[in-house]
Amino acid sequence: MIVDLSLGLTLIALGAAAGVAGGLLGVGGGLVMIPGMLLLRGAADGPQAMHLYKLTATIAATVVVFPAALRHARARAVDGPALRWMLLGAIFGIVAGVWLAGLFRAGQTVWLERLLAGVMFITILGQLRRILSAWRQHAATRDDHAARAAIAAEEQRETRLAPGQSLLIGGPAGVLSGLLGIGGGIWAVPAQSWVGVPLRRAIGTSSAFLALSLPVTSAVQVVSLLQSIGEQPLRAVEYAAWLAPGALLGGWVGAGLTHRLPIVWVRIATIAIMAWAGGRLIW
Repeated sequence: MIVDLSLGLTLIALGAAAGVAGGLLGVGGGLVMIPGMLLLRGAADGPQAMHLYKLTATIAATVVVFPAALRHARARAVDGPALRWMLLGAIFGIVAGVWLAGLFRAGQTVWLERLLAGVMFITILGQLRRILSAWRQHAATRDDHAARAAIAAEEQRETRLAPGQSLLIGGPAGVLSGLLGIGGGIWAVPAQSWVGVPLRRAIGTSSAFLALSLPVTSAVQVVSLLQSIGEQPLRAVEYAAWLAPGALLGGWVGAGLTHRLPIVWVRIATIAIMAWAGGRLIW
């Protein structure tokens, strides 16, 4: 046993924070878990710790997204046909991502951390652009009723992803999942929004996508780690077991908040969480 009671309770709290983030934003929670594990454990798990925490986050995130995906499905916020094509693209992306991650050994894993931070800050810029656009629209109309009507119209749009679009979303999401351990939702949600899918449905479809793709990512990562660092996959399972209870509760709460909070609050939450996690990875 590696985890004592004090560390275990801290991991439960970290899992809860990651669960809320995962359920609220349609991501796997790895963007909170991985920086959190690096902060908590430091160099205690050796030079390959980044790979170990990627697997830990992937296993625990599977627990996060299942209750979140169920709540989104009940709210009819999942695009089933797009989901199937996204999963097909993700299978190839996951294998490619895990292979690429295996090229980074020992001290080289710091580049994986910086790459993860870069992805987060790119996503932050996209969210800021959307918030500023909404504010400009509101300032131009000077009409609260018109602004609310515009937001409602956005949520009622029936924009659906074509098979090719779904493949192009699922493939990179799989690469990010295998390479950085973040589930791929950090790409899948904004990518759907960019092509006109309403945010709530993008989050719901992303949650269902993660619920089905994360077990595949975990399996591929275990095979890779067994080939490179031996016993450490068992350590990831122990860490994930402590993260899972908080993640399970947090994921259920976060998914419910997605359908209650105003859209702008969801975007601000995205920015705050990613800015914190990205800053931890850099510094």
